[in-house]
Amino acid sequence: MLQPAFVTNLTGKARPHYRYRDVGSAAYICRGHALLQAGPIKLAGFFGWLGWGLIHIAFLAGLENRISTVATWLATIARAPPHGPNVHPTVARLHPSTPTPG
Repeated sequence: MLQPAFVTNLTGKARPHYRYRDVGSAAYICRGHALLQAGPIKLAGFFGWLGWGLIHIAFLAGLENRISTVATWLATIARAPPHGPNVHPTVARLHPSTPTPG
């Protein structure tokens, strides 16, 4: 019978019951634009992008990785060209309040 192998680990102790925890969904679209849904909170555009970045940093392992990622992002943002956002037409159609270039 294979069932005990799935219920206990190699030391013979019972495994804790698995519990799925939905932490939400986040999607990066382009610089300054993202979609975020965490529980009842739904953010889009610039605020979604900020939320996406904060969540991304929070889930990185280790302080050094977090600092390095923030430094890289800040350098990338500082060197970015000053032109408007590059928004895909589908995003503009789904979110009419999103500014489009031109």
